[in-house]
Amino acid sequence: MGQYWLGRAYAYTIGVPIEKDSSGKWVTSYADFTSYFLALIKLAINIAGSLAILVILWGAFRYVTSAGDEAKAKEAKDLIIGAVVGFALLVLIRVLVPIIGIQ
Repeated sequence: MGQYWLGRAYAYTIGVPIEKDSSGKWVTSYADFTSYFLALIKLAINIAGSLAILVILWGAFRYVTSAGDEAKAKEAKDLIIGAVVGFALLVLIRVLVPIIGIQ
């Protein structure tokens, strides 16, 4: 049973490409689990940032189409504020991780 979970922990060797190297080729193997995990984190941050931008646009659309209804306008503002805060946290993560020393 213990070896099964150990094998699952090293699943990064299955060759799933999640980032490109400096030459533009997809990386399918990693030297260690840490580099694979950091690549996954980078991918997750990029996806979350894209989603935050889409939510900001959706909130702006809802605000413009609220037609003066204060309840709808407030919901749209709350949506935009939440997405901006989330995006700011993502930017903060991207700035702090290299400062902490995680490469």
